[in-house]
Amino acid sequence: MLCVNQFCRSTTAPFVKPGEQLSDPDARARIIPFYREHGAVTNVADAKAFSAFLDSQNAVDTSRKMGTMGYCMGRPIIMRTAAALP
Repeated sequence: MLCVNQFCRSTTAPFVKPGEQLSDPDARARIIPFYREHGAVTNVADAKAFSAFLDSQNAVDTSRKMGTMGYCMGRPIIMRTAAALP
């Protein structure tokens, strides 16, 4: 399993302060610019890099299929991943 910081191109984790909610205006103001830096091209490039990383691990059986999971902004990322790496 690989759990990535979806904003790795912009910032390091944690990008939400302890106890802070994404619905907090300060948190949203800080995170929205990170979100806007992503799109179809970066999602596919990242998916290919993450998949290649996983495939290089000894514990990974590359003859088996990969699953993806996402919620909210992760949904378009997983759909693009599935389309790029069927």
